[in-house]
Amino acid sequence: MADQSLGALVRARREALGLSQTELGRLCGVAPSYVCQLERGHIQLPSRPIFYSLVTHLTDWEQGVVVLPEDLLVAAGYLLPEEVDAKAARWAAIKRQVARISQAMTPEELHFVVALMRELVDAVHRIIALHAGAAPDRGKDKSWHRYHTL
Repeated sequence: MADQSLGALVRARREALGLSQTELGRLCGVAPSYVCQLERGHIQLPSRPIFYSLVTHLTDWEQGVVVLPEDLLVAAGYLLPEEVDAKAARWAAIKRQVARISQAMTPEELHFVVALMRELVDAVHRIIALHAGAAPDRGKDKSWHRYHTL
C-alpha cells in the first residue's frame, strides 16, 4: 500500500464501494470537486474531520472494504510503513480470529455483529472528531440508546 498515493487509495476504495465522487462528497460533507482534487493529488492531507469522515465512509464491513487511518496516513506519506507494521500484524491476527468465529455464526448473528462493529467504529470516529474540534454527527447519536436498551 505504501506505493499507492492517498488519492489513488481514496479512488480505489470509493470505486470498490460503488460510490461516485458526488456521493462520497455528500457523505463526508464536502463538494464533489474536493473529492476530485483529493483523488488527483492536489490535496495532500485533508483536515482531521474530513480525514476521519473518509475513513468512516470508505469502510464497509459487509463488503470487506476496510480503511484504517494508518492506510491513509501511509499513502499520504505522513507515516512510514515500518511505523504501522506492528499494528498491521495485530490487525491481521484480529481479522483471522473474527473470520474463524464468524464461520460458526448464523446470518442473523453475523449481521448483528457487523452492525455493532459499525457503531463502534462510528463512535470512535465521533470521539476523534470531537477532540479535533469538529461538531458531532447528531444523526448517529440515536444508535447509542439502542445498545443501552438491549
